[in-house]
Amino acid sequence: MSPEERQQLEANLKADGCRDPLVVWNGTLLDGHNRYAICKRHHLPFKTVERKCADRDAAKVWIIQSQFGRRNLRTYARAKLALALEPLIRQQAAANQKAGRDSRWDKSASARVEKPIDTWREMAKATRVAPATIAKVKVIEAHAPEPVKAALRAGTTTINREYTKAPVARGFYANVALISTCAVLNIALPVISIRSCGK
Repeated sequence: MSPEERQQLEANLKADGCRDPLVVWNGTLLDGHNRYAICKRHHLPFKTVERKCADRDAAKVWIIQSQFGRRNLRTYARAKLALALEPLIRQQAAANQKAGRDSRWDKSASARVEKPIDTWREMAKATRVAPATIAKVKVIEAHAPEPVKAALRAGTTTINREYTKAPVARGFYANVALISTCAVLNIALPVISIRSCGK
């Protein structure tokens, strides 16, 4: 939230009160952090609503997915949210894979095998951002300086422009993005020079 947006929110809360309840899970605030801070500072009353989540990871997923409802969320921000989902999706994918292996030894009717999860496909589906774009943002997040990230957040540059300017984009990391994209889209992987991967 920009300083201007925060000032506007503070003015609204002081004028109209906190109309929307803050979302909590097991005593942990999931949504409404800015409103909570402003209400506490100005001693404004607020209500809370309990969100049912199976566990802490499910609560994290809810927090991330609730961010997609924000207006004017740039592609860069959506891709960063996808990357925040990645470890949670990978964890579920690994659990499903293990359940599939275990079910080979358990032939009882109660054995339930979950569908395999394609992490990149799930990230793309959740954020409506192409897998290749998410892969590029992953490289940018790992290697770009902070001014570049700030420009992407502000929308004064593009993901493609900054990705192609990054030195790592012309070697191993470009191939990683390509491999990931081809795997998600189930298309044949072009031949990649081993020499280019090492430089």
